[in-house]
Amino acid sequence: MMLWLVRAIGFAASLVLVVALYMQYARPHFTWVGEAKEKLPGGFGGHVLAMEFVRTGDDVDKIVGPPGHTNRATMRRKIEIDFVWIGCYALLFILVSILLGTRLFPSSVYLALIAAACGLFAAGFDVVENRGMLYALELTKDPATAEAFRGIREAALLKWTLSFVAMGLLAVTFFGQGLGVSLVGYCFAATAIVGFVGLWHNPLIGLSTTPLSIGILLLAVQALTWPDEFLR
Repeated sequence: MMLWLVRAIGFAASLVLVVALYMQYARPHFTWVGEAKEKLPGGFGGHVLAMEFVRTGDDVDKIVGPPGHTNRATMRRKIEIDFVWIGCYALLFILVSILLGTRLFPSSVYLALIAAACGLFAAGFDVVENRGMLYALELTKDPATAEAFRGIREAALLKWTLSFVAMGLLAVTFFGQGLGVSLVGYCFAATAIVGFVGLWHNPLIGLSTTPLSIGILLLAVQALTWPDEFLR
């Protein structure tokens, strides 16, 4: 049964990667608003992340252009794909939490429960954030919309915070299981550390995707190819 759990983790990790790559590189693509490339509001490197921390109607126009701009349809499409991605990473959080709960050290079950709860709540706030962004795409620049933008930012911060807590806890699952598997844990831990720094300077959150992507790739390949390595 444990081998099936590890293979399921590998499958879920593969889904997370595939959907993330599709969301990032599939058409339609964002175009830069205006004639020259300018920094996105807040100094973010990506349109979706910038939209998560939007503050004003002017910020929205700088990210996705005025009503009718092709970027608005692109953002809606990315968000639609993101709903699928939320389900994929929530599944991965749950499966790895189950594996963590089987580790033979004190409090492993409690850490697994906390990690699973954080992962599920992060997914829930991600849904709230996405719904808020879809709503924001329909708003005007009326000052009353500041409340809606604040709701998006708060949901995003809660999502990222809970995700990084879950990643830090789940990193423990892979330590002491051989070099290859331990590297997954180090990548997860690095994701959490970089992410927590990003909570104070939000544009740095994007940097957490590098160790995260490496960790999930290593997890997918090893869990599907050498599942026994996870059960030492």
